[in-house]
Amino acid sequence: MKYVTLILLLPLFISQPAFAQDVCIDGQCFSTTLNDNSFRFRDYWPINASLSQQQGSMNGKKPNRTVISLVLNGTTYEQSNGKPFCEGIQIEIAFEEGKLEAEPNYTVYLQYESGLYTLNTEEGTLKITSFKQELDHRSFRLTAEIDCLMHSWCYPIYSKEELQLKAKFSNILITIPDWMVARI
Repeated sequence: MKYVTLILLLPLFISQPAFAQDVCIDGQCFSTTLNDNSFRFRDYWPINASLSQQQGSMNGKKPNRTVISLVLNGTTYEQSNGKPFCEGIQIEIAFEEGKLEAEPNYTVYLQYESGLYTLNTEEGTLKITSFKQELDHRSFRLTAEIDCLMHSWCYPIYSKEELQLKAKFSNILITIPDWMVARI
């Protein structure tokens, strides 16, 4: 009887989608949930990680800044109006060499179920647990966790429920651009 039960339950375990588990590519692992439901990553190039310079404002009120950008690419589907919608999560962490604190300055944007969401700054935490420079000084590895509340950009702002976003990143390789290597 035990074997019959196991055989009957086996398809349930085999059919579990890959997005329900951590995704690991070349030693880089990441996972994300929204309201305790797994976020569905697309099959190819599910994560982009980069270090880049963002332009400041022309009036000088907002200075140039360097950010670590983690973009998680989700599935694409057709909306009711016939236009494609690409789900995704973008996390930007302010980067200043040697100054990544326990509570860094960061922003989060989410495109999910045909809606746009942004970080509720009062209810979120980002913890960088490891930051290791590679031997060649042309890249580094980042391990971090984020737990934040996202709210809709729609009007009225509370027309959609808030979403609890939790993500874990382990050993994510971030390449330092050539123009920046000379400065670091």
